Amino acid sequence: LDYTVFRFFNTYGPRQSRDFVVSKFIRAALKGEDITIYGDG
Repeated sequence: LDYTVFRFFNTYGPRQSRDFVVSKFIRAALKGEDITIYGDG
């Protein structure tokens, strides 16, 4: 039985969580703040 599992936890949309990376990046960019990338990006 072959299968693939996708975990889309950083998706963008109308009901996205404010704590996920996409909304954090957009919020920081709109405020003119630095966008921090951790690890190897």
